[in-house]
Amino acid sequence: MPKGELPNFLHEKYADLPGSPPVESAVRKVIRQGKPGPQSKEARVEAYMDRLEDITEDERGFRLLKYKLLGRFTINVQDQETLDKIAGGLYESEKRIAIEQGHGASIARLESQGDINQKYKPLILEKSRTSKSRTPQSERFGAY
Repeated sequence: MPKGELPNFLHEKYADLPGSPPVESAVRKVIRQGKPGPQSKEARVEAYMDRLEDITEDERGFRLLKYKLLGRFTINVQDQETLDKIAGGLYESEKRIAIEQGHGASIARLESQGDINQKYKPLILEKSRTSKSRTPQSERFGAY
């Protein structure tokens, strides 16, 4: 989006956006640069959009943003508690599907969380690796 071109709907659709911490930070940056601070909701959101554009055009900024987003919106399979929850959910889901399809008698009963993890951990780790390799623009600047 060219600078100065504002998607007018953002401040209307997301009423709390103009006063949100990320927008406030963008406005403070504009003021630190010696420019007049944006007063209207539209101008505040435009300052934020410009800041995002500047960040994504810079290699270091893009890597930092990517790192933060991956950390916030991906599952940490190195955390044992998270791994237990995912494996348990997969086990229960497969068990429910087998019962619904009339195969309830042939369900392998896994006795402990360790047995469940042993069966599902390789699947979870493989899925985690393949989903990370397909992140948007993963080849843009290489690994973070």
